Amino acid sequence: MKEETYDQLKKLISINLGVDENDIHPSSDLKDDLNADPIAIGDLIVGIENEFEVKIPQEVSIKFSTVEDIFNFVSEQTGDI
Repeated sequence: MKEETYDQLKKLISINLGVDENDIHPSSDLKDDLNADPIAIGDLIVGIENEFEVKIPQEVSIKFSTVEDIFNFVSEQTGDI
């Protein structure tokens, strides 16, 4: 996991979902562990698209369940693998 990308992602998740960065882990489930509702996830997706300059199709974003899912997608799109 590229540390810089992961740290940026954690910061975005913290801001958009209102959770402490220390509570965010790769295996954290967006809904169950981080209490994200669909609106918050939508806002998070927009934030990720802007921060990392990637486009996340809806059919991809609805499959995100963990922080690691998002990280893997962003890493693939930005070449930060």
